[in-house]
Amino acid sequence: LPLYQYFHYHFTNTFTTILSLSLSPSLCNLQSLADQAWALLKKYLEIHDPHHNYQLQKCVAKKLLLLGHPLVAQGDSDNALITALPQWLVDNYKRTNPAELLRLFITFDLLEPATAVAMEYIDAVLVDGRAAFFGVKDTLHATNPPVWLPHNTFDVLLQALQDSQSRSPTLYGAFESKLKDYFEKVETVSETMRMPSSHGLVRSESGHEPAMDYI
Repeated sequence: LPLYQYFHYHFTNTFTTILSLSLSPSLCNLQSLADQAWALLKKYLEIHDPHHNYQLQKCVAKKLLLLGHPLVAQGDSDNALITALPQWLVDNYKRTNPAELLRLFITFDLLEPATAVAMEYIDAVLVDGRAAFFGVKDTLHATNPPVWLPHNTFDVLLQALQDSQSRSPTLYGAFESKLKDYFEKVETVSETMRMPSSHGLVRSESGHEPAMDYI
């Protein structure tokens, strides 16, 4: 079966099961129906998504965004991120395909969570100890292999933030500053390596990143 048919068939049957089981008083006492449904969705993706190259999480994320899932605060109260997706799904996406998550947020004009993800992604290659949260194997260092970041998507986000400064005046400056820190680090690493280029560490139009139209 095509992926979307496979997902629709199994996802629908699974949720039919949880709806029937939710009628059990013992389960109702433990969780609300909504909590059970979210927990089931999380478990379903944990079991099945690795076998489909993590494409099911894209189906789920797009569906939630298209449905206009209510925005909720994620994280601690002092530094909560407003996102349209449950935090566990965002965290899974960061580890498996952060560039795609970033493009999804941009496509749905969710510039605040897009900026937060982009800045965390940059930190993942700049700061030791952050890489694992984004599935990054190496940080930006002269003795490490070259790293890759979605520069084309960063450009799209920066332009979107510039065009919407009246709506979110601080986001553009914050992201621009983060990009400046990144490219300064690239230059430093390049000089340390005593080579005229950073071997893929600077922006490039070729290679690995699909266009926005693929979302």
